[in-house]
Order: sequence, then C-alpha cells, then structure tokens
Amino acid sequence: MIDNFNFQEKDDQVIFTGAYMEVYVPRFYFDNGISVLIGDKIETLGIFNFKVFSSEEKKNKAELHTFKFPSFILTEPTSTNYQEIQDLIEESDDKSFAVLKYYKNDIFIDNINVTKKSEYTQLFINLLHSGKLPNTIPYDEILGLEMESTNFNGVNLNVPATVMELIISEIYRDKKDLTKPFRFKAGKSGKVSMYDYKPINIKQISTFNSTFTGVTFEDIDYNLTASVNKTRYKKKEAISPIEKTIKY
Repeated sequence: MIDNFNFQEKDDQVIFTGAYMEVYVPRFYFDNGISVLIGDKIETLGIFNFKVFSSEEKKNKAELHTFKFPSFILTEPTSTNYQEIQDLIEESDDKSFAVLKYYKNDIFIDNINVTKKSEYTQLFINLLHSGKLPNTIPYDEILGLEMESTNFNGVNLNVPATVMELIISEIYRDKKDLTKPFRFKAGKSGKVSMYDYKPINIKQISTFNSTFTGVTFEDIDYNLTASVNKTRYKKKEAISPIEKTIKY
C-alpha cells in the first residue's frame, strides 16, 4: 500500500518511523463526510498530500508527496489542527487544510486489512466528478485510481472503461484554456507535463463547451452570464452534432 523508508508494516499496521510528518487533508473532506473524526483517530479517503521533515522545527524545502489509495483508511496522528496554507499546492483553489501531525512510531494506518464498502467508491467518484482530486496526481493515473477503487470495493459500475475514461477526459481541462479538454495537449508528441491541467466540476462541462449546451443545462443564470462573456470576448465554442441538426 505504501513504499517509503519512513514507514514500516508491523502487526497489520503501518507505523511512521521518521522524525516528523504532516499530512494535509482538505477541510472540505470533513465538511462532506470524506473524513470523519472517530475518537482520537480519523477515517479518511486515502487521497491526500504529506511532507516528511527532519524535525518539527526544520521544515524548509521538504518534498511534497501524494498518498494515493482510492478507498478509506483509519489513521491516528498525535494531533490535528486547521490551517490556511497558501503555497502548499501550486494553482490549487483549496487553501484550508486539517494538518495531521505524526511523530516517530505514530500509527499511520491502523489496519491494512481495511473495510471494503461500495459507499467508499461512491465518495471517491463524487470527489472525482466534482473536480476535487488533488492536482498533484498525474493525469494518466486518474483512470487507474478509479478502476482500483471499484475493484478494491467490489463495485461493478456496469459501464466500459472507455466511458469512465471519456468522463475523465472532459473533467480535466487545459489549465491555460478551460474550453479545451486536457487530452488534446496530453496526446501531443513531445514533452508534455501530466500536471498541466485543471479539473472542473462535471456540471461545468456544458458551460465551457458552448452557449447552446450551457443554456440548455441547469443554473440558467450562471450559464447565461458565461455565454454572454463567450460572445463578448469571441471565445471559440465546441458545436455538438445535435446543435448542428437543430440549427439546420
């Protein structure tokens, strides 16, 4: 589940063996039931960022890591507090975090034999579809995480993997031009960063695609404003086949 010299598996637990570590869980995880405080432990989706330091006092230039387990774990930090962190993740909209603090021999994972529930996959997919997965996950690993979550929790979505991939390819946009899916850039030859994207809420896809799809979707006030701005600034729109048929 985790491969790092700062952790050791012992008696079905994963123990932190370094000096000091901070785990950064977005505040909205707790607001939306993705993380839950259970006594002195926290049950949370295993998708978050963390840093390991030489000591609590020396916290300069520590590398940011991403823990990527698309189901739930039970963890036991020494303490937790909420902080506003402006520069943790570049270009992230989320600045409020629960900072989980671990010291040598603290329990990072209470039991590696974690419970499997279909609800866990639902929470992961809700997070994915809302565009809220950390942008420290490479674009080409997103589909694998979704499939891992369904397989681990014994969930059959009854859809081909190509449909899952299509949804992901629409949610993840070119961060320099949200009207374009990131797949167009990712598919180009040459050196392309798999982090050069911005995820959006699945409900915003119609807004960025075209005026027609925007005003025929929900939140009419927001989409009308966005459509006016598209026209005013002469932004390119993606015309769907059904729109061409209606206009014809």
